[in-house]
Amino acid sequence: MTLLHNIPSHVLVSAVRYALGRMTYIVSDTVAVVAAQWPRLSGADRKVITADIVRAFLAGSTGMPQDSEQWAGLLKIAAEDPQLGLTPTEAETIHDILEGDIYP
Repeated sequence: MTLLHNIPSHVLVSAVRYALGRMTYIVSDTVAVVAAQWPRLSGADRKVITADIVRAFLAGSTGMPQDSEQWAGLLKIAAEDPQLGLTPTEAETIHDILEGDIYP
């Protein structure tokens, strides 16, 4: 897969929103691109992507189990991002998702 390095951050936010809940190859492709570009995304866009994925988990709309695993992988990257500035509640929710305590 060729990664484009000049993709505006908001385009990746849109890609995540499009792919959330889909049950196709687009989930793994989207997660791969967003994960690779994560350090280059604006802080605001990283927060939006993280919040969107958390909301999808809480709503049970992350797709098939293999899709949920992909999204959980991106949440792990977010959880390990010291610049994201998660609140204790946000960090706990992500931890619960990653531990399997909140799954569709």
